[in-house]
Amino acid sequence: VKDWVSFKLPDRLDYDALGDKMKSQIHALSLKTKTMHAIGENE
Repeated sequence: VKDWVSFKLPDRLDYDALGDKMKSQIHALSLKTKTMHAIGENE
């Protein structure tokens, strides 16, 4: 139950960690997309 409560009500540190994770995932995704576009242009 304690884990569920902390999951539902994360403190600011959890939000910061989550934000960093999302940013890095978005960054990786955009890099992947750019790479795909570059490969598509080369073909």
